[in-house]
Amino acid sequence: MRIRVMSYNVHRCIGTDGADSAARVADVVAEASPDVVALQELDEPPTNAAAEAGAEAEARHHAREIAEPLGMSVLFCRTFARAIGHYGHALLSRHPMTLKRSETFERRGSATSEPRGAIWATVQFPTTVLNVVSTHLGLSRGDRAHQSRILLGTNWLGNANFTSPGILCGDLNAVAHAMTYRRFAKTLRDAQRVAPGHKARATFPSRFPLLRVDHVFVSEGIRVAAVTIPSSRMARRASDHLPLIVDLEIA
Repeated sequence: MRIRVMSYNVHRCIGTDGADSAARVADVVAEASPDVVALQELDEPPTNAAAEAGAEAEARHHAREIAEPLGMSVLFCRTFARAIGHYGHALLSRHPMTLKRSETFERRGSATSEPRGAIWATVQFPTTVLNVVSTHLGLSRGDRAHQSRILLGTNWLGNANFTSPGILCGDLNAVAHAMTYRRFAKTLRDAQRVAPGHKARATFPSRFPLLRVDHVFVSEGIRVAAVTIPSSRMARRASDHLPLIVDLEIA
């Protein structure tokens, strides 16, 4: 069967033109018609009444605003609290989805570095169950080294329950020659590298892409049928990243 996966850093739904529009991001996602979407850089409203009273005007649930018009379910990974709620990333799916693990990584190094995390879910398709791990790694080399080692450990990709077919996706803030990328490439396969007839392309910044920091890695047993990176006018404006779309074929 064929499964379409999208990884997309949406920059809090603030586009390169400065407009704040979850609807525009939803349009970019709808145009691709994916089965599973990993979104990074999202807001979620506060969960307690006192906070809600003070932040009501600004509170947004970006993941739901994007998912609801598309008929998709949502799992959200909170990485840190903000005055107007929480910040993090999410998984969206057209098929039944079960949360396996969600974690904010313990910080190493600078106390001012932004907390990061990951979410792991299984997605039930008619003939298979897909393991999906989504993450957004830090900006510093030290943070990425620490976070990638956690993800390769026994709670995540090294867990006995993370079986094929399985994928890792998200904004890794790591290009193809970086050590973080090479760590993951020892265990999984880079979809852009194994797609037939495809030359790996950058996704950031969206107006003039120079860096390939958004990735989808796949386990053995998955065939990458195609890779698409939309570069329409809407996609270039909706976020500072372009979405990465991967079509998978699973026996």
